[in-house]
Amino acid sequence: MATYTINAPEYHEDAIRSLKQRGRAPDIAIMDSSVYQFCGRIAGLPEPRGDYTPRTPAGELIAALPAEADLRDLETQATYAREDLYLTLDSGVRALSDARAGGVRQAATSGSARPDFSLPERVEGGEVDFGESSPIRIRLEE
Repeated sequence: MATYTINAPEYHEDAIRSLKQRGRAPDIAIMDSSVYQFCGRIAGLPEPRGDYTPRTPAGELIAALPAEADLRDLETQATYAREDLYLTLDSGVRALSDARAGGVRQAATSGSARPDFSLPERVEGGEVDFGESSPIRIRLEE
């Protein structure tokens, strides 16, 4: 049996958990979220260890963001970060200053209180593989 929903991924995940608790977990769950999002919500996000020293603008941005930040689109995150905001994995928008004040752990940044979050321009003309790939299988165990 497979499950799919047109509702939000969070709703689908809650429904799967509920089915599992009743001993009726599906064999397959088709999700409309990335593996990163799904695993982050189900298994929790790793906390930054604080031993990373960024050497690029993208690294500065990643180091300045809390663990719950959505890292799939750094260009968009950079735009938000310039306004003291960040996108979360659950599609929310939060203030960076609130995350810092609220004790949300972040990796250590290498210097200034307000880093430059400008990313290099995207290079055009690269090869993109549109071929089929095998599905990613994730097994949830108690």
